[in-house]
Amino acid sequence: MATLEELGGKMESLGGKIDRIIVAVVDLQEGQKRIEENMITREQFDEALTKEDAMMVILQRIDHERVATVAWLQRLEGEITMLKRHLHLV
Repeated sequence: MATLEELGGKMESLGGKIDRIIVAVVDLQEGQKRIEENMITREQFDEALTKEDAMMVILQRIDHERVATVAWLQRLEGEITMLKRHLHLV
């Protein structure tokens, strides 16, 4: 049979291990809490994608307008050049 001193030594050994386990569990819980605080829900993700899609539509419209504006400016430059020739300014 184990003596009281042997049992006390084993309890101290187990106590240290239990303390380390408790610290590890607390650390894991804190890490999980940080992850949960920074996570977004599926609804929030879908909302962000919807807003991004709307922005892409706007950007495509702006790009199409830019292309049309460049073509318009080129036509105007051609007409100005033609008028200058007609008026003998070139």
